[in-house]
Amino acid sequence: MILRHTQTIFLLFLFALFSCTRQSRYHTLIHQAEEILEEYPDSALRLLDSIPSPFLLNVQDANYYHLLRIQARDKTGQDLREDTILFHLREYYKDTDPTKSSLVYLYLGKMHYQQGDYETALLNYLHAEKRSDKLGMKQKALIQHNIGNLFFCTAGFPGREDEVHTGIGGICGRDGHPESDRRL
Repeated sequence: MILRHTQTIFLLFLFALFSCTRQSRYHTLIHQAEEILEEYPDSALRLLDSIPSPFLLNVQDANYYHLLRIQARDKTGQDLREDTILFHLREYYKDTDPTKSSLVYLYLGKMHYQQGDYETALLNYLHAEKRSDKLGMKQKALIQHNIGNLFFCTAGFPGREDEVHTGIGGICGRDGHPESDRRL
C-alpha cells in the first residue's frame, strides 16, 4: 500500500514538473517573439505558431500570445476580419494594461475597417488614441496613420471612387484598405 501511494506521488510530481517546464518553454517563446516582432514579424509568427495550443498557457501568457499573434499577422499582411479574439482581449486588458489595451483597440479598428464598418473602426481608433499615453511615438503615429487612412480612403469623392481607391500611387487597395498599413 505504501509503495503504491509513493508511486502515485512520484507520478504526480513528474507530471507537475513536466507541466511547469512546458509552461516555462512557451513563456520563453512568447517573449522571444515579442523581441523580434518589429523587425521580423514573419519569424515571430512562426515562433508563436510553434506553440501547439494556447489553451495550455496560463491566462496572462495566453492573452499576450493572442495579442502578439494578431500584431504579427497584421505586420505580415494577413487579413484580420475574423480575429474575434480581440473582443475577449479588449475585456481582459481594459482595466489592467493601458498600453496593451490601446493596441487591442487599434487592431479592433483595423478588423472593423477591413469588414467595411468604418464608424466602428473610427471609434476603436479613437479609443486606442485615448489610451495611448504610455505608448511610444511609433505606436501613436500608427494610430493616427490609421485614422488618416480611414478618412482618406473613405472620402468618397462623388463619381471618382475608383480613382481614389486604386489610384494615387496605390495608397488604398481595391477594398479601400490602405496598403501602406502593412509596412508599419
